[in-house]
Amino acid sequence: MKKSVDSFFGKMVVKIVLLVFNIMVSSAIIMGALIYLSSKAGIISVKGNFGPLGTVVIMLLTSVILGTIIGCIFGCKLIKPVLEMSAATKKISQGDFTVRIDHTIYKDDDSEISQLIDNFNSMVEKLSKIETLRSDFIANVSHEFKTPLATIQGYVTLLDDDTLTKNERKNYIKIIYEATAKLTTLTSNILKISKLDNQEVKIEIKEYNLIEQIREVIILDEALWEEKNITFDLTFPEIKIVSDEELLKHIWLNILSNAIKYSNQDGKIEIYASSDDEKIMVTFVDHGIGMSEETLSHMFEKFYQGDTSHSKEGSGLGLALVQKILKLLKGTIEVKSELNVGTTVIITLPVVLK
Repeated sequence: MKKSVDSFFGKMVVKIVLLVFNIMVSSAIIMGALIYLSSKAGIISVKGNFGPLGTVVIMLLTSVILGTIIGCIFGCKLIKPVLEMSAATKKISQGDFTVRIDHTIYKDDDSEISQLIDNFNSMVEKLSKIETLRSDFIANVSHEFKTPLATIQGYVTLLDDDTLTKNERKNYIKIIYEATAKLTTLTSNILKISKLDNQEVKIEIKEYNLIEQIREVIILDEALWEEKNITFDLTFPEIKIVSDEELLKHIWLNILSNAIKYSNQDGKIEIYASSDDEKIMVTFVDHGIGMSEETLSHMFEKFYQGDTSHSKEGSGLGLALVQKILKLLKGTIEVKSELNVGTTVIITLPVVLK
């Protein structure tokens, strides 16, 4: 990459120098030729010790020299930012995303060079953010894998104790199972997000009963809501949708698991839906712990968790995955929440995905 960048900017500099030089030399030659022809035609009179031709040659050489000097002056001004970009690009290729090109001297210039510098700095700024996100992503993935792996390792070691009671052994196995389930979910979500980012997901469109799917998802999470003694208030007519059934299932699973997770003991979750000829709206309402404005502003970021104590199980990938799927299915998500009051999530989808 470094060699290709050096080659690109090197060729650009050479082309600029040759262009300026050729323009100046061509202008000088044309000027000299016009003076000579005009003197021969008697249009202008050229006098000197060297005769008309000698005088024209001297004027031509002088024009070439002056043209070259002027060309170098303007060429250096034109080449300077290009050389700076070449040096900056070398640093970027080495992983330094803090480099910027000072464009204050061009701030009143609307030329292509000024725009090029602005675009270059903007590009580096975006690359810097991407690099930060990449580093954070790796750090967060490492952290999320480390915790369940440490749990598994610790309790597997404890299982080797022959003095354990049957109940203790059963409890340790349950903890290990839950840790492996968390790893499986985390790995699955990371792979799904990666495929969505790389546009490797194929959409399979078919017509099916959306409400029946939501009911099935509720049954799948029965163990979670039964443990907290949560009741449901379901209000929706039968709705048919033409979309990707498997991808939408991921959305309902994530939204519902969050509603259950952040609901209070003996709480209630309301789910209602409506539709018209063009769109379907599904709303989930819980009356749990809610979210702060700070959490709301970051809720779709990968690995972000408003509960910094990690007292609630989760990886912070669920809503990021939901948002990406909805974008693919041309849907939207709206979240309203208030601390200690609850959260409302509104999913809007087209009746027929085209």
